[in-house]
Amino acid sequence: LGLGLLLLVRGLFPGRATLKTRLTRYAEPSAIPTTAARIDSAIGRPALWLLQAVRSETIAELESDVAITGGDLTAHAVDKLKAAAGAMVLLPAVLYFIGLARSPFAALLTGLAGFLIGYVLPDVELRRKAATRRQEFSEVLTGFVGLIAVCISGGGGVNSAMIDTTTIGEGWCFEAIR
Repeated sequence: LGLGLLLLVRGLFPGRATLKTRLTRYAEPSAIPTTAARIDSAIGRPALWLLQAVRSETIAELESDVAITGGDLTAHAVDKLKAAAGAMVLLPAVLYFIGLARSPFAALLTGLAGFLIGYVLPDVELRRKAATRRQEFSEVLTGFVGLIAVCISGGGGVNSAMIDTTTIGEGWCFEAIR
């Protein structure tokens, strides 16, 4: 009887969870997809189709840029559509409130211009990130080869020099080299 009452009281008034327990609960990925994830998955295929239709000649270059930044081509296509839709609504609204685009025709033109700008800007940002990562990889690879040369000149073999050099380095570049 005493044990039952103790369990009842502990069940009705549980102890406070530790900070570590609460933080791990927030760090775990949720099994229930968020609304944004559901929207992204619903427009992923049409966004990818549109991207391939618009950039059919340069899709290999775009895939290369997405791959080096660690992204996904479908996610990039969805981001492009989101940015285009946002700019299509935001640019005419801002110009209307400033007083530069009061007519419906001006709103239509600025909306189309906003759509085009919003559709191109994610590509510009992607190219900038890819160029930065390529430059970083080039610098790390130069250092990697230099360290291998030092290890080999120190009397180590090629295999041990490569293994030692890759274990010394940190970051995404050395992960890619490994």
